[in-house]
Amino acid sequence: MFNPNIQPPVASPDDNGRQFNLGIASFVLGLVTLASFSIGFMMVYQALSLADPRTIVNDIDALLNLRLPVTMMICCSPILSLAGTGLGIVAVRRNVDKKIYGVIGLVINGLFLLVFCLITAVGTVLG
Repeated sequence: MFNPNIQPPVASPDDNGRQFNLGIASFVLGLVTLASFSIGFMMVYQALSLADPRTIVNDIDALLNLRLPVTMMICCSPILSLAGTGLGIVAVRRNVDKKIYGVIGLVINGLFLLVFCLITAVGTVLG
């Protein structure tokens, strides 16, 4: 039953590729997060800057049409960033030589989460 000559299984080359893919996924999620938040923020800014203060009541319908896409873009960004941060941590903790995408993804997602928390805190304090 027990054979002492059997060697333990060696990690296949596919494992390294899979670990490298985690770093790329973290990096891509960071870029998607930044793009999504930036586009949503620009849409709100443009809608508010183009609105005439005298006719803002008439322009409310145009602003309400943007409500769903902007909410999805801005509110889903932290969720994507948390997922990217988790993937970045896993990619960096793996014993692989290629950790650069994991580190970059971790930095992008971590900075986004920090900035998002600061924006939320300032908005809450200023009311």
